[in-house]
Amino acid sequence: MAACRGVVIRLSPRAFGDAGVEGDVVSAGAAALDKRVAETAAAANISGLEFFFGIPGTIGGALRMNAGANGAETKDVLIESHGNRPATARSTNSPMPI
Repeated sequence: MAACRGVVIRLSPRAFGDAGVEGDVVSAGAAALDKRVAETAAAANISGLEFFFGIPGTIGGALRMNAGANGAETKDVLIESHGNRPATARSTNSPMPI
């Protein structure tokens, strides 16, 4: 078995895999599957997240790499993200204007 230098972090889908809707905003944990986020939005009649349906992986990964398909990207639909940074407090980030 090959060794991995460093730390591997796995976010539990049970704790970080939920996706929900409040008003016209979809919120999702970093371990929520992209497809699940697209389905959650569609079930609430929220458009603009359909491109996530065909992207394998999680929203956390999509956010990290700005995943996109069919002419849309994560940065186009992101309102804000919350996370933790090493040795600092919790942070809230909004996408940078282009």
